[in-house]
Amino acid sequence: MLASAPGVAAVYGFDEAVPAYDAHVPLLSLAGILDVTPATIPASTPYLTADPGRASGIGDCIRGHGDHALNVGICWAGATDTPEKARRSCPLSTLSTLFALLGIRWFSLQSTDIVERMPLVELDARRDFDGTAALVSHLDLVLSIDTSIAHLAGALGKPVWVMLRFAPDWRWMLAPSSSPWYPTARLFRQPAPGDWSSVVQSVGTALTERLRARVGPVSPAAPTR
Repeated sequence: MLASAPGVAAVYGFDEAVPAYDAHVPLLSLAGILDVTPATIPASTPYLTADPGRASGIGDCIRGHGDHALNVGICWAGATDTPEKARRSCPLSTLSTLFALLGIRWFSLQSTDIVERMPLVELDARRDFDGTAALVSHLDLVLSIDTSIAHLAGALGKPVWVMLRFAPDWRWMLAPSSSPWYPTARLFRQPAPGDWSSVVQSVGTALTERLRARVGPVSPAAPTR
């Protein structure tokens, strides 16, 4: 997929031989070398595109799940192999109030299957990055924690709401609700360490406003038995 980015001549996998080169620089060193500041960060998106063939097929799958005011993809957990990484994940049960909003069809963007019973559509496309990009390209909105899904949606130029822990990764900075990296991103930050409930409440309010703009007054779904 990176091969679709403007200015990229070739992409080599970890198991592929790299041809001779004149210079080498680690990706994350570029900001320092180029004297990047928030005011000079390029914000021209999209700079990645989904494969048209896969996107077409996934579009048919999404339409097969019926008409809804909003089709929203969600990713609530990332790798948890270190305590630092684990703190960025939001418990799925905390998101239940969002799933109760009428008019939204939720699509899981987790690469693994869901054990809990939740009103989420799980398409096989999400299991690889190209498929996930094709799925995201057909969604109205992506809701994600700080993981690759958030960056993918931003690079694709899709609206993405990012739920951030209290002290997030440096890329998200500390104060703004917007991101210079991704003009389509909106950031929802924990007001205190571990406080996902406040984040979800803010997201719920924003979703309700977005739904109201589409369809009028919004009510929660009736509880299931």
